[in-house]
Amino acid sequence: MHAVARMDVHVSQVRQKLDKQEMPTNLGWCVPGCTLEGQDLPRVHAFRYHIPGIFDDRLPCNDASVVKGRVMALTQVATWLLRRPCILSELVDLFNRQRVLAPLSVVRVSPTCRKAMVEVCNYLGVSVPQQFVLSPDISPAVLIHGRVLSILAAILQPEDRDYWRSIFPCPSDIQLKSVKSLPVEMRLRSLACRLMS
Repeated sequence: MHAVARMDVHVSQVRQKLDKQEMPTNLGWCVPGCTLEGQDLPRVHAFRYHIPGIFDDRLPCNDASVVKGRVMALTQVATWLLRRPCILSELVDLFNRQRVLAPLSVVRVSPTCRKAMVEVCNYLGVSVPQQFVLSPDISPAVLIHGRVLSILAAILQPEDRDYWRSIFPCPSDIQLKSVKSLPVEMRLRSLACRLMS
């Protein structure tokens, strides 16, 4: 019980750091203490430096080894954060109790991410919600959303985050889907952010 109480304090400290940062369009993509931020688009940066490759959204979301790898990576983080063997629903309970994802309640889930979340629900044997939301009362599958993964990365100690990335890389035996070019509005927004800084 003491480990959970300590974890509650640590999660709330990260939540306070995230709340203090001004990042309307970058909401949820920050990892406190990262010295490399600002060099890429926030999403690209998070996936390049902080989030394990198994969560790369170019991977086929219905591949059994990808889904299993994602669940294993999340279970590993849950075990580290709660400091005992646990299941994903316990991490979800902690997030719901601490309202860690409350700032992300306005973030939408893309159709691609929704498909991946449905696969995770099927793998876990839990019901698929009509609509996936990042807050409140989230489904365990929501933990694979990029912004949630970024917050998980922010909660981890840097050495744990690096180890997490190293043990759950992008599988080398799976062909990645081709990357679509960024929409014009994203490129313009990125350029505007760079010019304003």
